[in-house]
Amino acid sequence: NPAGSEVMLEITKPGAGEIQFQLFSQAGKKVMDESFGYADFLHTPISIGHLSAGIYTYQIIHPSEIFRGKLIKKE
Repeated sequence: NPAGSEVMLEITKPGAGEIQFQLFSQAGKKVMDESFGYADFLHTPISIGHLSAGIYTYQIIHPSEIFRGKLIKKE
């Protein structure tokens, strides 16, 4: 962080299922919502090059828990 044109999503949790990645603007508007299947491990790039520079809040929804944090997008 800060990120340019992409971020890497890496999850290492036992089990299999679907991970949902959501990104919100500072105003709280959902600007991205992507789902990925996984089995014990997920390592995938997420393109954010189309987004404006700024601070975003992300949410990663795993079948057993939810992770939240901030992402800074640079020009």
